[in-house]
Amino acid sequence: DSQDNCPLISNPEQADSDQDGEGDLCDIDSQLNFTLTKTDETCIENNNGEISISAVAQFNYQAFVQGPNGYSQNLSFTSQQPLRISDLESGDYLICVTSSNRPSFEQCYATTIAQPAPLSVSSKWNAAKNSLSLTVNGSKRFILEHNSRKEEITNTNQLTLDLKKGLNIVTIKTPLDCQGVYK
Repeated sequence: DSQDNCPLISNPEQADSDQDGEGDLCDIDSQLNFTLTKTDETCIENNNGEISISAVAQFNYQAFVQGPNGYSQNLSFTSQQPLRISDLESGDYLICVTSSNRPSFEQCYATTIAQPAPLSVSSKWNAAKNSLSLTVNGSKRFILEHNSRKEEITNTNQLTLDLKKGLNIVTIKTPLDCQGVYK
């Protein structure tokens, strides 16, 4: 039919997201064709990051993936079988997608797999006020224990504790054990 915007692939809805006259199911170079998602490492040096790539247009794709420490993979995927790359370490990745169906086509993406920062704490004692000022980094959530009293601290990295006379015990950690503990 003369109105078919994707004549070689069944496209009953005639969807054309970028309004270029070529239907989404056969529009390889549409900005909306690929979806790339990434998942950061859950803990320092876990090497469990992930990159996923899916496509709308119905082609056979090849993805060339380069990453840290010489990581290099040539992988295949289709719109029916998206690509999922697991067990990635933190670092910068370059992903270039091509298709043997359209030899001149190449779309590249850059992404970074991050890992949680280690817990860091600096402290300053104020003798005149008998208080301890703490600067805490590595998370947006901290668990503070001061003399057996626990509380969760969120969205601040500056804390001031009033100290009692004698021994004070202060412990700070994040919800992730792998980030460390300050005592």
